[in-house]
Amino acid sequence: MKNRIKINCTSLSLNEKIDFFTELYTYINASIPISTGLTNIVNNTRSTKISYIASTILKLIDNGENFSDSVLRFENIIGSAYCNLLAAGYETGELPRISKEILETLKKQRSIKRNIIKSCAYPITLLIVFCIATLAMIFIIIPKVSAQAELMTGKIPLSLQIISKGWIFIFAFIIFIVYMGIRLFKNMLKGKSVLQIPVLGKAVKEYNLSSFLRVLSLSYKAGIPIASALPLSSKIIQNNYIKNRLILNSSMLAKGSSLSDTLRTTGLFEPQTISKIETGEISGNLEEIFNDIVKNAEEHLETTLSAAMSVIEPAFIFIIGIFILIFGFIILGPANPFNYF
Repeated sequence: MKNRIKINCTSLSLNEKIDFFTELYTYINASIPISTGLTNIVNNTRSTKISYIASTILKLIDNGENFSDSVLRFENIIGSAYCNLLAAGYETGELPRISKEILETLKKQRSIKRNIIKSCAYPITLLIVFCIATLAMIFIIIPKVSAQAELMTGKIPLSLQIISKGWIFIFAFIIFIVYMGIRLFKNMLKGKSVLQIPVLGKAVKEYNLSSFLRVLSLSYKAGIPIASALPLSSKIIQNNYIKNRLILNSSMLAKGSSLSDTLRTTGLFEPQTISKIETGEISGNLEEIFNDIVKNAEEHLETTLSAAMSVIEPAFIFIIGIFILIFGFIILGPANPFNYF
C-alpha cells in the first residue's frame, strides 16, 4: 500500500512552511481531527505544494498509515527536523504544542532574514544609483568629453574610445564580477573560512547555533532522545563546517558522554552555554535551561547581526567608491582635454 503513492514535490520555501504550519496548527489546536484538518487545508490553501502535501498525507492515512509515518515521507520537502518533530509530537500527544513551537521557530527565522534584507536595502540602493550614474556617464558625459577632446586635440583619447565603443563588454564584465562575488559569498557562508572573518563570522556562527539550539530544545520537549535529537537538529544548520562538527561529535552520546561534554568537544559553544546545559543535566531541569539558552542566544544574535550590517555597509560603499574613482580618473585624468596643452 505504501509504495503505491509516489512523493513528487519540490521543497517548500520558508514562507510556504510558515503557511503550512499556520494552517496545521490552527486545526490541531482547535481539536479538529487530523484528517478533517488536512481536508480543510486542501480545500482552502492557495499553494499547490501545500495542497499536494496535505492530500498525499490524507491518501496515506486512508491506506492505513498513521500521521507520524506519513509525514516522515516528506523529510526532503518540509525538512527532516520538522517532520521528525511532528511525528514525535503525534506519538506523545504533544502535537499542538510542538506544531506551535515549530511555527514560532520558522517565524523567527523569517524575522531574522527580513532584518538582514532591510539592513542591505541601503547598499543595494547605492548599487542601483551607481549603475544609473554609470549609464548616464557612458551615454551623456563621455560623448561630450570625447567631442570636446577631439575638437581641441584632433583625436579622442584611447580610454574614452574603449568606454564609448566597448561599454557593453565593460558592463558585462562588471555584472560577471558581481555574480561571481555573490556566488563566492554564498559558498563562503557554508564553509569554515567565513567563521574567521571578524564580526561577519560571529554573526554566521550565532545564527546557525541559535537555530540549532531552538530545534534541539523542541526535540527534547517532543520526547526525542538526546542521542537522536542532536544529529537531527544539526540538519537545520546551513554552514557545513558547523553541521559536520556537531554530527561528528554526536556519536559521543551513544558512547555514554553527556550532552554538555559532547557540545564542549565541538569547540563551537561559549563556556557559559555549556555550563548552563551541565547544570540542567545535573538538576534534571534541562527543558527550562534550554528555554533560557535559546532566548539569550536569539537576543545576542540580533545584536551581532546589527554589528555585522554596520560593517558591511561601509565596506560596500568603499567598493563602489573604487569604481567611481576609476571612472573619475578616466574622465578627469588622461582623458581631460586640458591635459593636452
